[in-house]
Amino acid sequence: MMRIGVTSIEHAAAAAKMGFDYLEVNASNLSKLSEEEFEKTLICIQESGLPAETCNVLFHDIQLLSDEGRGRLESYLHDIFQRLKRVGVQLAVFGSGGARNRPKELPFAEGWRRLCEVTRVIGSVAGEYGMSVAVEPLRRAETNMINTVIEGASLASAVNLPNVWTLADSYHMFMDAEPLEDIRIVGRLNHVHTALRDGRCYPTYADGQLRLFMNELHEIGYDGRITIEAGTKHFEHDAPLALSTLRSL
Repeated sequence: MMRIGVTSIEHAAAAAKMGFDYLEVNASNLSKLSEEEFEKTLICIQESGLPAETCNVLFHDIQLLSDEGRGRLESYLHDIFQRLKRVGVQLAVFGSGGARNRPKELPFAEGWRRLCEVTRVIGSVAGEYGMSVAVEPLRRAETNMINTVIEGASLASAVNLPNVWTLADSYHMFMDAEPLEDIRIVGRLNHVHTALRDGRCYPTYADGQLRLFMNELHEIGYDGRITIEAGTKHFEHDAPLALSTLRSL
């Protein structure tokens, strides 16, 4: 059975009472905290009753394909993975579209080589902390590198580390009209994000696209985590509806 998570530390305690399974934290936000602030956040997560098993937004101000960015990479990763380990994170999502953008002046082949190198470093350092990595395909409006599930799997295959694979995000697939059959072509995933296409909101009802997306997950026998990565102004109303919707599909 799929385990369903949310992304808001603020609502973690309420989500635990509703029956959600885990919390996906924002790694960049954690990296910006002072040690005192981090300790308070850690206590807040621990007291919520919702385990923080995954993280997103791994990077914020690093241009990964630049020489300067690659020079900062390992130091930053060790700092953030130390914190993520303390929080309890088991899987880190490598999305961060702006951070991995290929500059226009950089030839694609060189950009791809550098992205493979960067992803290999991310996976290697994550492995030192007992974590896996999910490459996140993002819609073309957010990045020019890795836009489809097949491209995400291709990057993971090129990196060739046992703890690195790829995720499917329903919102990004819907926005770019990516064939949902790509999930079956890839055949396996190590994480999933979901939201409705319109407004990137909580999946409080099962529209046709969401049904097809979930069907593809069932076709490959996916039974891992699925995080609702979406916005809501009415968490107490929308979250239980979304949980019920996803459980029913």
